[in-house]
Amino acid sequence: MKKLLMILLLALLTININCGGGGGSGSSAKTSLVTITVGNSSSGQAMGLLYKQSTPYVGLAAVPSNVYKIDFTIAAPDMPTITKEVLVAGQASITESFSVPNGDNRYFLVEAKNASGIVLYRGYITVNLFGKPISLIIYMSALDTAPPTVISTSPANSATGVPITSVIIITFSETIDPSTFNSTTFTLRNNGNNVAGIITVDGAVVTFTPSSALSYSTTYTGTITAGVGDLAGNAMAADYIWSFTTGAVPDTTPPTVTAVSPGIGATDVPITSTLTATFSEAMNASTINTSTFTLSGSGPVSGAVTYAGTTATFTPSSNLAYDTTYTATITTGVKDLAGNAMAADYPWSFTTEAPPVLGISPSATSVAALTNPDGNVSDDLTFFISGGTPPYNVTSDNTTLIASPGAVAGNTFTVDPNSTCAGYNVILTVTDSLGATVVASVSIATPSAGYSPSFSPSICENDNACTAGSETLLLTLSGVAPLTLTSDTPSVIPSPGVISAYTYTIDAIDNSISANTNVRLTLIDACEHEFDTEILVINQGGAGTIDLQPTTVAVGGPPEYISYTVVNNGTANVNNVTVWVDYGDSCNSACAPRTISVPAGGSINDSFSTSSITPTIYTIVVDPNNTVTEFNESNNCVDSGSGGCSFPPSSCP
Repeated sequence: MKKLLMILLLALLTININCGGGGGSGSSAKTSLVTITVGNSSSGQAMGLLYKQSTPYVGLAAVPSNVYKIDFTIAAPDMPTITKEVLVAGQASITESFSVPNGDNRYFLVEAKNASGIVLYRGYITVNLFGKPISLIIYMSALDTAPPTVISTSPANSATGVPITSVIIITFSETIDPSTFNSTTFTLRNNGNNVAGIITVDGAVVTFTPSSALSYSTTYTGTITAGVGDLAGNAMAADYIWSFTTGAVPDTTPPTVTAVSPGIGATDVPITSTLTATFSEAMNASTINTSTFTLSGSGPVSGAVTYAGTTATFTPSSNLAYDTTYTATITTGVKDLAGNAMAADYPWSFTTEAPPVLGISPSATSVAALTNPDGNVSDDLTFFISGGTPPYNVTSDNTTLIASPGAVAGNTFTVDPNSTCAGYNVILTVTDSLGATVVASVSIATPSAGYSPSFSPSICENDNACTAGSETLLLTLSGVAPLTLTSDTPSVIPSPGVISAYTYTIDAIDNSISANTNVRLTLIDACEHEFDTEILVINQGGAGTIDLQPTTVAVGGPPEYISYTVVNNGTANVNNVTVWVDYGDSCNSACAPRTISVPAGGSINDSFSTSSITPTIYTIVVDPNNTVTEFNESNNCVDSGSGGCSFPPSSCP
């Protein structure tokens, strides 16, 4: 609605009762003299408040310069209309008098117009004329010349999903002339077809109520033409057009379950399965939970329910049971996005797989067992469990020969059979968590007494002179413990006696023979099984049969080197003997331990690089630790003659 402009022109209405004295309702006068002054009063005094005279005039504004003339109109239903046009002609104020018949509801209208006859200002008042003197002021205001505008519509422009039962509400900037808003100046169309309806104008708000519901999923266009005007006769400056789209046909169809997994009546369903249900449309996820999607077997199954797309998933909290029929149920509490609930509960059943067949490998085996504890894994047996439902437990029917393994971690276990002098069969029973069992048989045989190596074994008589690895012999024994090993020549190989383990290392006594000698070793086990064979002890010579001597030392370069020769003047071979070499020049020194073997009556030359040192001083010692017994040990050392010959220190100079 527009505000009234500032009051620009006031008209003072003075009503004089034309009667010969006195007045009131009982007066004999037929008319009243009405004097109207527009603009400034010439005396500065005028009538003011009602029913009082001689009230000071309070600054009426001058007639605006753009006013060309003023029209007066006085009317009432019971009197003839009085009109008068007065030219202003640049006057600041004018005064006009009228003789008006007495009576009620005398309507006084004053209009100020420009030279074109357009009303610029208007004022009016209604009074009752009954013979008493009264004073009235007519306030004139500028006329409304602005066209009305649309400030909002409902539905709004480009609105979607509009209910088909909607009414159209249009709000204007001011009060609308009802006669200008009709089916000609307003249309609502769908694909070029007008929509019938009822128009209601209430001030600045216009309502269009369609005669019937709108169509679903349809775009409508509303048009208000420039013919719509306000009460002042101002028409809209241009057509106003907007559109909106109604909502889709509402979903009233209950949702259905279109697929389930496991399927209806499915068998051999894995116990690790989750359940899924696919619906015919998108569902309200908040309605899908453990109250509306349930699973039961021998009792309710706990789990969690999730929803994505059109699929709900039930995940059990733990594996299902084997060989069990389960029933899943989706109840009518499940709803789609439109709030439609399933027409009926949807139950379906399936059966889980049978427990996997329990197995063991090998299911039968044999072993020549050792006596426990044997400290040997050669007779240990490893078994593998397959199928069944872990955890497993394994028992033995003869714990003396094979201890019960008990609870098994994983699916593998190892046993160590105990020996016996007679053969025996032990049954191992595997039981899974569901009580299923499987057995494995172990045939325990009596092991034969023996040791290895048993084919042409030999050892060196003297540890210090033997080739590395030949001075001792490791025997691996078998048989039923306890084991007894004896020697027929204890002066060369002592009798080991009772042996607690299944290995024994033989070492001949040094310098105990003057020629190669066979020694018979005999093994007897607890079952009196006997095994024997001969061990060849190789003679390495005694005292006075070996003489080692370094000779012919040479140095030179480049490249720098030192060489020497060692001779064996004895009658026995010498193997792996140490030679210690110290050497240096005036600024540097170094040492080089060497290992050589010298045959009886022969010699060995050894040469090596001394890097950047050209030896001018050297000392060479053969067998510095006297590990070889010689008939002449005084000639084992040679030097450059610069400091004598002595055994080397424990570390390099």
